Amino acid sequence: QKIENLIAAQATYGRLEDKLPLLDEAMPPAPRVDDLIAKLETAVTDNGMQKNSLTVGKIGLTPDAWDKTALNAHDKIPVGFAVGVSGPFANSNNFISRLANLSRIVDLEQVSVSSSKSDKNVLTVTITGKSFFLP
Repeated sequence: QKIENLIAAQATYGRLEDKLPLLDEAMPPAPRVDDLIAKLETAVTDNGMQKNSLTVGKIGLTPDAWDKTALNAHDKIPVGFAVGVSGPFANSNNFISRLANLSRIVDLEQVSVSSSKSDKNVLTVTITGKSFFLP
């Protein structure tokens, strides 16, 4: 029975092996804050937005500094971020959509949109959210 299960598991792994990089990108095994920042900044520039602010929450870079409860439960660990941008309505809408559809899993916790007092065609968008990694 164990040998049959092992053979079945190897066959499943063989079918899914080429998809493993997608899983690592969606939920990386380490914080990869630099990759998260790059994805956020790319979303800003690709959508013609002006970046007003970008912050990423404090996260330890080694397993010693990660949430021990999450590590023991083999649970995901969050990495908070906030990004503020300005731009035209259509660009703002595309930017928000782009963040919601990143290849890395993100939870957009709060999206705030306001119009500029000096130019009603320009929107200011502030988003706070979390991305995750699975050590």
